[in-house]
Amino acid sequence: MMHIKRKLLKIIKIALNPYRFFRSYQKIILISHMRSRSSVLSHVIGGNVNISGYYEQHVDHKKYFFIQKIKSNLLVDNELKSATEYLYDKVLHSHSDPKNLDDYLVIVMVREPRATIRSIVVMGEKTGSEWCDSSLAFLYYINRLSDILAMLKAQPTVPFCFITSEGFIEETEQCLNKIAKYIGVDYLSPNYDLREKTGTAGAGDPSNNIKAGQIIHTESQEDIYLDEDLLEKADNVYNDFIKQVGSLQNRM
Repeated sequence: MMHIKRKLLKIIKIALNPYRFFRSYQKIILISHMRSRSSVLSHVIGGNVNISGYYEQHVDHKKYFFIQKIKSNLLVDNELKSATEYLYDKVLHSHSDPKNLDDYLVIVMVREPRATIRSIVVMGEKTGSEWCDSSLAFLYYINRLSDILAMLKAQPTVPFCFITSEGFIEETEQCLNKIAKYIGVDYLSPNYDLREKTGTAGAGDPSNNIKAGQIIHTESQEDIYLDEDLLEKADNVYNDFIKQVGSLQNRM
């Protein structure tokens, strides 16, 4: 029933806002992985008056009508701003990655494996999902970084903005200035407003950290056991990712 109501609401919103729905926008995509602090960065980016979108849409960017789905979702959630020049989405799972990146402003962010895997496990325990299994979290992380790297290397003419999650926390102003310059906006504030989907599982970070309204340093869950062999493999994948991305000519 809720699904039907949302579909009807989309039709009504499109009818009331035809210009916002049918006009063209530039597309910003954050390509990352779970628990990379992507929710915080998404709130910061989506806090700019020229950018609409701050949460994970779960839209397959390979589908023909994906952009219409994004616009209708934003309309229903009252998030398609009148001053918008850009539509924003983040993709954390390879099955939703675009076929090509030519029409996007691409931001890539990754986080080192120890804190990432522990954070995924905590999220799994909090939401009662399969991600409480650390071996599954390791497999996801290793495959995701490999897929992101392959996608970037396969499209060497598409410029992308690369930051690490650690740099985002430790060198916030520098990272935000870098992203703002790449996107073409004047400023990205490290402070952000809490929105309807802030802290909602499925839309982003379900923890209370996201509700701080600002970029904060969070402690890793050191009490969670990680298999040393899997951790070594993940470390190798991460270090190789950083090295190879650093050598790409289209990295900004």
